[in-house]
Amino acid sequence: IAYYYELAEKNKVDLFFYSLSRIDIPQAFVKGFLYSYKDKILEEQTVSIPKINLVRTILRNKELYVKLKALEEKENILFINLIPERNKYAINQFLVIKEDIMAFIPQSELLSYDVFSKYMENISKVIIKPINGALGNRITVIEKTGEKYNVQYMSKKKLKIKKIQQNKIEAFFQKRFKNPNTYLLQPWIGFKAYENAKFDVRISVQKNKDGKWQETGIVTRVAKKDGIVTNVAQGGRVVSFSEVKKILAPDLHEQINQLSLKIAKHIEELYPATADLGLDIGIDEENHLWFIEANYSDQRYAYREANHLDMWYETYKTPFEYAFFYHN
Repeated sequence: IAYYYELAEKNKVDLFFYSLSRIDIPQAFVKGFLYSYKDKILEEQTVSIPKINLVRTILRNKELYVKLKALEEKENILFINLIPERNKYAINQFLVIKEDIMAFIPQSELLSYDVFSKYMENISKVIIKPINGALGNRITVIEKTGEKYNVQYMSKKKLKIKKIQQNKIEAFFQKRFKNPNTYLLQPWIGFKAYENAKFDVRISVQKNKDGKWQETGIVTRVAKKDGIVTNVAQGGRVVSFSEVKKILAPDLHEQINQLSLKIAKHIEELYPATADLGLDIGIDEENHLWFIEANYSDQRYAYREANHLDMWYETYKTPFEYAFFYHN
């Protein structure tokens, strides 16, 4: 929050911090905390909803989204980066039909036992993810080896492995995925390794004060040596992208940059309020790029962990300037 204080003082503007749940929609008022750039103090107040609002939360209540969109139109208010849901499957299905990026979007299906069985007839290894999950939670990797299934998932930062006999896999599936339509299934893609552990890239793409998409920061997330996900919350670690660049093709950073900007522009077509994204990009053994997922409210701590404090600050500054300069 200190970055927001600094930006408020630099641009001579007061800021109001609040939770969407504290909005009184009929009265168009909200309770929160006002930061005065002149006095440098934070005070609890109830005010009219600000005209420009930069959303830094995941909205899980679709009814609230509808009400906020109606409020936007009625009160001439803007909610930047407000989306109706965080649905990885919906985003994937939207992107996979875009000709300029479809080669970089993995095949995805809504999970069901029939879909799972069909995939396992032709593909020996799959990954199953919750369509609205975060922090690497509830991700499962299943590989068929002969008459057995090798099941892997992370629990409390430790890799859990189960061996399931073929005649028991359906019962296991039904127990583990009680609501399968809340998951998506994808073929497993083997990503490159750094120091014997798989890695992917987190890249921040944000709209700047001119309303243009730009790359603001890039960092590498490395899984535990026995890990199936790179999330720090699951035991992964953060490494400067400059370190990993040494084992990549010379122009791969530029390829990641261009792909990420294209993806951001397409997601904006799906969700027009989009202005701030953390994209996860994987790199396979053939140096081919793969879109993993888009994050709307990524916590950005990876930049701090990699000691990229300049990038960390820029990821706050850029959307702030988009809100302050572009919409004023």
